[in-house]
Amino acid sequence: MADHKQKKDVSPKNTQKPTKTPLLDIEGLHVSYGPIRALKGVGLTVAKGDIVAILGANGAGKTTLLKKISGLIPADAGTIRFKGEDITKAPPERITKKGVIQSPEGRRLFGDLTVLENLMIGAFTIEKHTMKVQEIVESAKSRRIQKLIRKALETQRDVEEDDIEITLNAKEMIRQNLYKVYRIFPVLQERKDQVAATLSGGEQQMLAIGRALMRTPELLILDEPSLGLAPLIVKEIFTVIEALNKQGITVLIVEQNALQTLKIADYGYVLQLGEIVQQGPASKLIKDETLIEAYLGK
Repeated sequence: MADHKQKKDVSPKNTQKPTKTPLLDIEGLHVSYGPIRALKGVGLTVAKGDIVAILGANGAGKTTLLKKISGLIPADAGTIRFKGEDITKAPPERITKKGVIQSPEGRRLFGDLTVLENLMIGAFTIEKHTMKVQEIVESAKSRRIQKLIRKALETQRDVEEDDIEITLNAKEMIRQNLYKVYRIFPVLQERKDQVAATLSGGEQQMLAIGRALMRTPELLILDEPSLGLAPLIVKEIFTVIEALNKQGITVLIVEQNALQTLKIADYGYVLQLGEIVQQGPASKLIKDETLIEAYLGK
């Protein structure tokens, strides 16, 4: 954050973790780059169904934390559990298959590929998935899916159609997720054959989030999604994040736009020089004058 005051010290408070069902649980995490200790005993919990914010000055260790959660760098010590399973030493591809999907800072798109090609890269490792009929986008209901629904209605007469569960194969899941992304970001469908490098900054950010959604995330990790965007586009991006959360996607977000992030978040953590120094419900953090002055440039 450009206007942070690093000399300010925010004392630890509100150290009790959320009591909801944990989706991601981190304990005593230490990460170093050679002699530099980037994370020093970090512990945090991301509750299922929440939007959780990580705040802090540049160099606080936020991106290092996200990289470690995604399995991109090793840890010196500590434990990371996803849905109760230890993934501390798991490789990135295994973590991704479990539903932990990151949209990185800077978008990291393939500029010379089209919008559709970038989206399809996000679906590269997709597998079959079981979901309720009400979750299936109408445009994605192939003849096979419609046949499965009719058959299920015949055999499960006591179950409402929307509550029937159908297993989609990988090809069907790609189609389902693609239409879902197009419904969230209509402009991506309009520009599906356009080269990604020619998109506006806002459209590129939509594409980056859309690519992450192609992998059916259970935990969506967003690293600076509003970076470099115009205020109106930022508002649109945050509206989408809220909508995705309401659809059941848990969100872990690192953002320079701390005020906007706390407005939509359920819980927040403050990192300072690799350590969690403050945490609590976002509704309380946003009213903390010491925090606002130290980290939000006020």
